Amino acid sequence: MKRDIYASYNFETENEMIVYIYQVYDKREEQGRLGYFFDIAFMEKFQLTSNLFARDTYYNKKDLIKAVGVKLGGTIYSTSIGDKNIGRIIEILAKDIVKIKLDNIVTLKKGMTLVSPAKYYWKRDGLERRVEDYELAMDYINRHPKYLEQNDKNGLTVKEKKEFYGDGSLFQKDYLWALTEISRGEKMAIRQGTAIFNNIYYVLQILDVNKEWETFVAKVILKNPAWVKVRKGDKIYINGAFGIQQ
Repeated sequence: MKRDIYASYNFETENEMIVYIYQVYDKREEQGRLGYFFDIAFMEKFQLTSNLFARDTYYNKKDLIKAVGVKLGGTIYSTSIGDKNIGRIIEILAKDIVKIKLDNIVTLKKGMTLVSPAKYYWKRDGLERRVEDYELAMDYINRHPKYLEQNDKNGLTVKEKKEFYGDGSLFQKDYLWALTEISRGEKMAIRQGTAIFNNIYYVLQILDVNKEWETFVAKVILKNPAWVKVRKGDKIYINGAFGIQQ
């Protein structure tokens, strides 16, 4: 499996992960072989995570590796982030002031800092977000040309900035890909899963907690990079998630 599955979620383990792959035959059929299905088992502290996953779906060899990758990525994400997920923004009250709904029971108090990395759900609105974020970045750079000539205190070096925003960068490739997919309308072949970038994020500080309504109000105190947009629906995490430490 590609190493980026682990790197994306700041996840490391010495525990073994085993993928059981089965080739299925039906003797009543002339060609016999129906396809593959699989189980995934995380050893030691991890329990069996899939009970005959894809029970009703049979894969050819090409699709099998992709399906296993998606399953592993999702499982690693939930295992490594899990209880660090706090909630989501349900309302933008004023400039950089937001209301957040708790999705998990956690102890919060005034003054705590939280983080929200760029997160793209490709099947939902990830394409539009990626396009908008790239255009926001390019607009900011055009208005602040020295941005690419200085290291960020809380972010990228000059070299990393040029690699991230320049021609042929992942950011640009995602932007061009998203534009192409959007132009195809109903014929879109949407990428599976979620993409998370821990070098695009903002930091919040809790202003007030309403335990009765399971909501709290927070202020955005840092945007990295400066062009980052705060959106309704953004997921909020405990400080330290995805390697973001403030």
